[in-house]
Amino acid sequence: MGLFHNSYESAGAGIAKDEPKKKPFFRFWEIVWRKLGKLVGVNLVYTLFLLPGLIGIISLFTMKSEKLSFLMAGFCLLVQAILIGPSMAGMTKVLRNFSQERHAYVWYDYITALKRNFKQSVVVGVFDSVMLVCVACGVYVYPQLISSMNNNLIYVPFVLMFTVALTVLMMNYYAFLMIVSTDLSLRAIVKNSFALTCIALKKNILTVVLSVLVIVVFAFLCYVNFYFLFLLPFLPMSFLWLMVCFNCYPVIQKLVINPYYEQRGEENPELRYTSPSNPEESICVDQGGKEKPIEPKKKPKRGKTIS
Repeated sequence: MGLFHNSYESAGAGIAKDEPKKKPFFRFWEIVWRKLGKLVGVNLVYTLFLLPGLIGIISLFTMKSEKLSFLMAGFCLLVQAILIGPSMAGMTKVLRNFSQERHAYVWYDYITALKRNFKQSVVVGVFDSVMLVCVACGVYVYPQLISSMNNNLIYVPFVLMFTVALTVLMMNYYAFLMIVSTDLSLRAIVKNSFALTCIALKKNILTVVLSVLVIVVFAFLCYVNFYFLFLLPFLPMSFLWLMVCFNCYPVIQKLVINPYYEQRGEENPELRYTSPSNPEESICVDQGGKEKPIEPKKKPKRGKTIS
């Protein structure tokens, strides 16, 4: 591995194609380590599509004209609301492949998925943006109402708002994965996303808890040392969304994709990646795990010289 060593000549024994899968926890961290460089690349591409929103927020605090700053911020945030969905679709396609240990080109597959799923992902992205604004307003308004009116009934819509927001968040886990993995209509995607959110509720809550834990740890590190903020363009989002894809895509595969092909009696292309290989149908025999490791040539030591 040339990333941490100067030599590119060494090679290990390889990985057997039909090697038994490790437990999910160890397999996830193995994927993270193996794809770390590409995860950084995915996060950088995703950060590029967040620039309109960042410019809009900066304009609110830097422009002298209040009217002009609001117009600039509004325009930039509108562009951000349009771009966030397609950008999530692009990232989901790449990270879904990584989570299933398939190959993906970071830039090419990201942009291709962004273009191919633009319409559906724009709708989901705009809805998410509106939902985020509503939650932000609720967090600001409801505590003031509770303190001023001294009425416990106001807690009901406050809790309801968070319940709906949490449900929408978990639906997003499945919506973007189905957008890039199926040819379903948007209506069917929303319907299936809600159904899968309820069916796999335990796994979804675990994913949310782990995501919150990662965010809290990262926020604490930034609080302790400001320089951790410079990691934002390089890793956090791709790591979090890889975790989502790793946990949630098998649910879609089991309950949506596999039944679709079984009902029609068609060959399931997903099984090409999971079913064991047939040696009789193979032109070449996979020698992964059996090859002799290649060690770099050792440079001869120089003799001692007397000066």
